[in-house]
Amino acid sequence: IYTEDALGVRLVGQGIIEDHNVLETATGINLRVTGPDILDELVRKNTLRALIFNQATVQTVADTLIALVSGWSVSVDAAIASDVVDARYDGSSILKAFRDLVKRYGYHFRLSSDDKVVTVSQFGDDSGLRVFKVERITPAMIRDPNLLFVKRLPQKTDSKDLANWIEPLGAGEGVAALTLAKSTRTRPYSVQKIDGPGGKSEYYISDAASVATYGQIEVMKTFKQIAPLSNSETDIINAADALYDATVEWLTRHKDPVVRYALPAVNAKENILPGDKIHLNYKGQIKTPQGEIVDYLSVRGDFWVMSAVETINLQGRSVSMEIASIDERENTVAEQVADSMENITLRTLKPLTGVSKAPYQDEIEIDSTHVAVLFVDLTNSTLSLQRVRYKLKTFSFRATSKAGAAGGGTTETSTSGTGHNHLVAPKSASGASSNQETPYSVQSQELGGPPGTSWLIWVGTLSSQTQADIWTTVDTGTHDHDLTLGDHVHDAVFGITDDSLTPVEVTVFVNGVDKTTELFGFTPLAPAGGNLDVIADVGVMTDLFINEAGVLPQEHEIEVHCASGQGRAKMVAEVYEVLQSIDLG
Repeated sequence: IYTEDALGVRLVGQGIIEDHNVLETATGINLRVTGPDILDELVRKNTLRALIFNQATVQTVADTLIALVSGWSVSVDAAIASDVVDARYDGSSILKAFRDLVKRYGYHFRLSSDDKVVTVSQFGDDSGLRVFKVERITPAMIRDPNLLFVKRLPQKTDSKDLANWIEPLGAGEGVAALTLAKSTRTRPYSVQKIDGPGGKSEYYISDAASVATYGQIEVMKTFKQIAPLSNSETDIINAADALYDATVEWLTRHKDPVVRYALPAVNAKENILPGDKIHLNYKGQIKTPQGEIVDYLSVRGDFWVMSAVETINLQGRSVSMEIASIDERENTVAEQVADSMENITLRTLKPLTGVSKAPYQDEIEIDSTHVAVLFVDLTNSTLSLQRVRYKLKTFSFRATSKAGAAGGGTTETSTSGTGHNHLVAPKSASGASSNQETPYSVQSQELGGPPGTSWLIWVGTLSSQTQADIWTTVDTGTHDHDLTLGDHVHDAVFGITDDSLTPVEVTVFVNGVDKTTELFGFTPLAPAGGNLDVIADVGVMTDLFINEAGVLPQEHEIEVHCASGQGRAKMVAEVYEVLQSIDLG
């Protein structure tokens, strides 16, 4: 739709025809055409799933989005074109994607006066237009293109959304939700922390001036579209910073009541676009019964154009505007319902987060030279840790078989040896006599002879002896006899038997560093031995995992040492972690 006036031909607006109605009446034929403006073409194209921008510039994001719609282009204000942002779009229309981008970072977008061009900027430039209350309009005023005239000025001051203390939550449910805990931002507001009712830290920002003026008004705001692009520490920090930026933009627009004016203006000779600023100078007066003139309304200042409706008919042209002190348009009921529906859809498309309890446990034998190690493996699906509870018990060794049953005793026959001779006495040079008194005297004859031959051996004794031993004088040499035992089985005797020793002077290492004192308050544990049963401080163990070289996803090691003694170490680590689904493809 174009219009022509003293300033020439200009484009008033573009749209898509949805309804075309022809009505015949007695006075003529009426043609009525209705439909949305040309921005509806951006609704008809979709980002599909997982369109991700990681530390990309606003220019890059805007160019990528508009390239999905044929015939369109985008103009990004140079002041913000190089700003670095994070964004993820899942099943979003292109129009919704632009809306989310500018809303999160405090920008604006609008349809340009040029054909199919979207402009992204912070806007707020002075349009040069001036709005005055007039009682009489002169020809010179009419010719001035920068003057707009009003005769009345409805005012609305709205404080229903006023808030100056805000705790924001990003993607995730419950304790798994993204917070400002890891944000690195410090301006314009510092991130503050308090302990919540359950002892968990709560992170918020507030505006001191607004609190001093209106009292502290607290609100918890969710930004479900803001989520880490992955579970890396860098992306979690970037997401926390994006959450901070969105929170600041929201707080800036809600820390003061918003004042709105409806302007039925005339004499508009150029397009008035939302996002421009105009100067308003208006004074409303009444006269009291006593004749005193009182100003019931006195306004002078620059205001944002929130909407502008231009009407052209046979009587001429007029522009109705809504202007406001804050650059945030009030959503209609339909828009609020649409936002709620989009949030429901968003939960089914974005990566979900949730809390999971994973128990790691083992029972291992230890002594002074052998260490018990419990491995806690946190993968890249772990977004953050909520709690690590570690419990350690030590015991003595325990056996369940006492001994083998008795039995199996028997007499076995050894293997026969080879034949051999024994020399009983040496030969003598002379024969023996019955009264010979030498200690030993035998017949001078070698033993032996043909089979069956008998020999008489004389053995002399001392007068006081009645008998004497005969000894061999030559060793027959070392030899063995093999003994063969038959196969047999001993039955086991079962029973519980505990060792008398237990681990002494126990220490606990986390990822290679002795952390016994930090975890339990003293070291060593069990200095004199005995059974041990202790639970580590939950916060300390959690922090040790989180702060391990700044890398949470890894295989963490919990080691149990002892200086002496021996026994068993039973270790249990309950890990409460926030998980975010990841793409394994």
